[in-house]
Amino acid sequence: INCREANAFNNIEQGISLYPNPADNRVTIEIGKLDISTFKVLNSTGQIMQLEILPVDFENGTYELNTAEMKSGFYIIQCNDQNGKTIVSKFKVIHE
Repeated sequence: INCREANAFNNIEQGISLYPNPADNRVTIEIGKLDISTFKVLNSTGQIMQLEILPVDFENGTYELNTAEMKSGFYIIQCNDQNGKTIVSKFKVIHE
């Protein structure tokens, strides 16, 4: 199963989507109506690249993540809601 299929499968019910995927300079995180309290960006080895403790400005249910300074590769977004539920999604950064 490729990352795009995994994202579609894991996120339709969870209400989170990432686009564009793969990303170059930015990726949009769309959380829908979820009540997110924190989110982390992890690299492929699990190292935390960014940690946001809300309230983060999810204007209209979206957040723009700057990926311009990230190295090309795979990353994971880990979101936690107010009830402690964890939602995980993958994306890829490709700089051309």
